[in-house]
Amino acid sequence: MYWRRFRVDDIPIDDIKTFESWLRMRWEEKDRLLEQFMQTGMFPSDDGAAMTAKAEVLTKDTQLGPRGHRYIETSVKNRSPFEFILIYVPLAVVTTIAYLLYRTIKGFV
Repeated sequence: MYWRRFRVDDIPIDDIKTFESWLRMRWEEKDRLLEQFMQTGMFPSDDGAAMTAKAEVLTKDTQLGPRGHRYIETSVKNRSPFEFILIYVPLAVVTTIAYLLYRTIKGFV
């Protein structure tokens, strides 16, 4: 996965033409990132803070890719086996309640 955040102040929402241009540049950037991922199997690190990170921040998981760009690989793990269940239980409860309400309303019609 690759995450990138933008400050709301940096998004030009006041002018539709400027916003369309900004959004198109983000789509082109996304396409370049996906193409690079398809070729190398990795997303590049951000050219900003990650490239100027202090040496103690760079761990054994930090790798140098083409042209010296750093790649940071990490895994996303559950804290417990029940974490997965905690995500879907509220969804199941809401779905069940909606279904029961639907059946009740349909029964009155």
